[in-house]
Amino acid sequence: HEPSQKLVKFPTMILGFISTWVVGHAATKTHHACPNKLLVSPTKQYRQPPPNSMRLYMMSTTFSSQQLDPHSFICVVLGDLHLDPSNMQEHLVARDVHIKDAMDTLEEQERAKLNKPDSKITRHVVSLGDLGAYGIAGLTSSFELARDYLRGFATSPIENRASYSILTGNHDLEGFQEFQTDRDNLLAWAKCFAETMVMSPSVNELPVFRFELNHETVLLGLSTTRFRDSPASSHEVFIDDEQVAWFEKQLAELQAQNKHVLVFSHAPPMGSNLRSLNTVHVKNQCAWLNHASGRRRRQVFLKLVKKYSCIKAWFSGHFHLSHDFEDSISLVNDSCTFVQCGVIGSDSARDHRRQTRIIAGNEHEFKIYSVNHHNDGELRLDATIHIDTETKESINFEPHPPENYGTADWFRAYTPREDDGCYLDYSELETSSDVAPAAAKVKKVCFWHMKDGRVLGVHDSMIIEYDAETLSPVGIVMTKEELNDRDVFLIPEVNALVIYPPRDGLDVEVVHPNPDGSYARQYQLNKRVRIERKSREKLAKKWMESHTEEMGRLEGAGRKEDAPFAPATTTASASASVSMK
Repeated sequence: HEPSQKLVKFPTMILGFISTWVVGHAATKTHHACPNKLLVSPTKQYRQPPPNSMRLYMMSTTFSSQQLDPHSFICVVLGDLHLDPSNMQEHLVARDVHIKDAMDTLEEQERAKLNKPDSKITRHVVSLGDLGAYGIAGLTSSFELARDYLRGFATSPIENRASYSILTGNHDLEGFQEFQTDRDNLLAWAKCFAETMVMSPSVNELPVFRFELNHETVLLGLSTTRFRDSPASSHEVFIDDEQVAWFEKQLAELQAQNKHVLVFSHAPPMGSNLRSLNTVHVKNQCAWLNHASGRRRRQVFLKLVKKYSCIKAWFSGHFHLSHDFEDSISLVNDSCTFVQCGVIGSDSARDHRRQTRIIAGNEHEFKIYSVNHHNDGELRLDATIHIDTETKESINFEPHPPENYGTADWFRAYTPREDDGCYLDYSELETSSDVAPAAAKVKKVCFWHMKDGRVLGVHDSMIIEYDAETLSPVGIVMTKEELNDRDVFLIPEVNALVIYPPRDGLDVEVVHPNPDGSYARQYQLNKRVRIERKSREKLAKKWMESHTEEMGRLEGAGRKEDAPFAPATTTASASASVSMK
């Protein structure tokens, strides 16, 4: 800014600073008035966090004597919050005690390393979306609750912007009770978080963010934009083409400037090698970004990772899984580290571990930590990404396995790999004979290429389709219940997959490809479609109950052509048949 502009802004800054100090001072007094007050749970006791309106963590009056270090930063990454206004204790303790203490500890370590006791380290928070609890998700009230919660992480009263960045998760567009369209839902979300400048016409009308942490590091965030309009599962995290174009433009610019880029999205891209749940997200084709939107759209992200080495790490949530698995952190292309982010709330945790990620970085390295809320906020180092300060390239990825390393709890979920010994090679099978073509019996864990290039496999008593390029799971062809421990035979000559013995009433049971050539089945319809179907069924049932006499006469008439109320019907079993007799 010009000097004259600084002079105009200076009194306003001072007034804002003084008022913030007063609030902070009041918060301190409130906090210390009852230092021994405890929050009681069945197994643990926590310090009582101060009221929401007070705990802002603003800088104190020492700010003027402190210098912001140009290279160091601390970034908190919050997984799926699913905040419930009637049950905020775990989230408040996590924010006001565990995460605050962890940031203080990391800042002290960085100051000691720099030998600059008066330096100030940039702090920032990123929310990966899914803000509201089930039942209020996607409603304005859930956005307002999350906004108040995220404001509690604010660190600077002088910067004219919030200290957090935000993106949407699939549940953030689920506000059916309040909004008719995805666009209306998205605009309401953006309006609530206008202080972050998201979708601001003066900055960018897309639901993305770009935040420059320091001289070297830039954060980029991408949001899902559809729920009601999804062609398959509403829970697919869909990044539209406009965001992808913006994303690549940013990457090209930042790579040319030798910047480090950290990327954030609600779900990870296909090919990240992070753990996913076959029976939930893979089955419903909503595990990966643009999962059900075709090969081009779902593969574009990994292509960008391979093209732009400036992407040092990519953080995502969505799965509600902890950080205590081997594949919760994964290095891809020797340049990008993909990181799974857990949850704070026990109602959301799939494996009873409640965790938050923190990144502590400088020009030499990025350290990735877990804050273990289930263990009194223990701070644990999980991995270090070492950076060459001259080339700006990642030169070493150093994992730091947790204490359960080597135990039965520490394992990588199976995904095919070319050298894992599970590939079904049928090249030596005899060709067709006068009797019948040769077939290969499929093992309990294996994968193979169909003649059309599709990759199928058997794992955990399911038939799964995998992506031909990354070998990531695409979808379920047959569930465990459908396969029911039966044998699977591959007949390469006719490109057929046969299940034996066949289901009752069938002479032969063949797994056929879909019209587009894929094999994965669509098990979950768009939620809007499901709601509309249930509504029609409810109205139909109500109509039937109010016309019992007419329906009785219809039965007595033997469904003659001239009988009243003779609707045409179809059966679900007939319309859903996929096997041939």
